[in-house]
Amino acid sequence: MKRISLLALLNVALVSPSMAQNQNITMSEVGRLTGGSYTPFEYKRLVDQTKLTPEQAYYTPDWKAGTLLFTNEQALAVPAMRFNMAMRLVEVQDPTAEGGIRIIPAASIRGFILGPAGKNGQAFEVQSYRSASYSGKNFFESLNQGPVRLFLLHEVVERPAARNEALGVETRAAQYLRSTQPYVLRAGQERVEPLSLTKKAVLRMFNEKAPQIEAYASQNNLSYEQLPNVVKMMEHYQSLIK
Repeated sequence: MKRISLLALLNVALVSPSMAQNQNITMSEVGRLTGGSYTPFEYKRLVDQTKLTPEQAYYTPDWKAGTLLFTNEQALAVPAMRFNMAMRLVEVQDPTAEGGIRIIPAASIRGFILGPAGKNGQAFEVQSYRSASYSGKNFFESLNQGPVRLFLLHEVVERPAARNEALGVETRAAQYLRSTQPYVLRAGQERVEPLSLTKKAVLRMFNEKAPQIEAYASQNNLSYEQLPNVVKMMEHYQSLIK
């Protein structure tokens, strides 16, 4: 399934070239930060257990240039990386690592950028969240900056197998589907929360400015059900509170 990023559609610039070019962290230090998370044997076993195709498991199955972002504001440009949505981690090609791949879980960094260093790319940040099946940290695609943040969670969800219990046979095999859901982070919150794309839920984000945002949306024919339109509302909101 071919996917066009919302960031490309919105032309949102999220990363400064100076940040992406900061390479004070070395790959050996990355290895120290992520050491002990997965041994190569454990990682291969987990990958085999998922039984997913690359198109299902990865945000994009192709290796791409990118930048790892660390909590001390330092960054490391890497020539080849990819985001494993199914396992909530980043893989980086590294000839010094056993098996040639360095495994980087969300607990080890603050985010990453997909795209060559020095250029605007797709920015992902580590955020805490809670869902019906998982509670912890994950990588979220960042759509904006400001006191109210919008994110996209890209993940793999399982549709359980269906069975005919009377006959004792499986009528439909389990399916693994890509899912993209919007989340919001308000100032003071410790974790992101799901955002329902409805008029009521969207206007709730803007507190006392909600009437002005509602008028702005009406004047510009903006839909509350379309995330690019919600981002435009957010940009207008930020102009109102400056």
